[in-house]
Amino acid sequence: MDMQELKTIRDRMYRDPELLAVYEQGDKNSKGQTRHDFIHGDEVRDLALRLTSQIDAVFPGTLDEVTKEFVIPCAAWLHDIGRAINIDKHDIEGARLAKDYLVKHNVPQPLRQRICQLIALHRSHSVIKRGIRNPEHAIIVIADKCIGDEARVRPDKAFALKAARLVRWGDWSLARVNLWDNAPHDRVNFAIKNADLVLDIGESEKQIVLKLTIDERIATMKEIVTLDWFADSFFACGKAVQVLRLRLPDRVQRCSPLLGQGCLQQQGRLGSDGYHLDSASKRSIVNNKSSCLNTHRGSGVETQLRQSCNACFGTCS
Repeated sequence: MDMQELKTIRDRMYRDPELLAVYEQGDKNSKGQTRHDFIHGDEVRDLALRLTSQIDAVFPGTLDEVTKEFVIPCAAWLHDIGRAINIDKHDIEGARLAKDYLVKHNVPQPLRQRICQLIALHRSHSVIKRGIRNPEHAIIVIADKCIGDEARVRPDKAFALKAARLVRWGDWSLARVNLWDNAPHDRVNFAIKNADLVLDIGESEKQIVLKLTIDERIATMKEIVTLDWFADSFFACGKAVQVLRLRLPDRVQRCSPLLGQGCLQQQGRLGSDGYHLDSASKRSIVNNKSSCLNTHRGSGVETQLRQSCNACFGTCS
């Protein structure tokens, strides 16, 4: 099967009624969580392709054409379809559904195997336990884990958070209170007003930088970097960074101060130990065992959370 035939299968797949129906069912099954529809598949695919292009420009030859044009976009778009069968095992079920679809469209077995493996291994717990297999696996993991902002929160929950945000006292608002099941995840996503993943290439270092604009009336930065799912996601991304041969930062650096309207623009770096948050007023490193967080309030620094800082590379003082 030549490259053009593979591209035709790929492009038709994105709007195949059969798969759209699968995605719709998966999103219905996930109604207690943030949005997991085909648009989420589009978003993860687009970010994966952008990261692929950047990696290819910096490290030419790391990825061949079939990997860039077929394996990565297919795996990225299909990664969550297993939610139609079983949310808790959507990685395994997704790989099975993807295999059936690719067999039906006569995709060669080696390519089927690669795509299904990426789907089966895209979740954070799998990365933490088994590591990252190859550059395309790293790209899928980073693209999936770095997609998250207010647009993913379901309309009824978004409306409730907007209303709750109006009830405020100083920096605090009612939107910080968990008012329903899974509210912490909705609040954290809704607090992220913009997320931008960029490859920062300098003369002496190459890093992946995640830039976040946060509304702290809804969720604090402490919550974002320590909430179970997000902390695991940042840790998994750190594992992926190593495989992509990007420099891992050893210190937290200065970033932007408070902006208007209660929003804070933050910059973080993905390291092997988790997520490094840069700020003129905040420093945080989170891994699966220890964390520390310094938070600026007024003219002083108030320690909000301080546990074992063995993995903090000396940045917590």
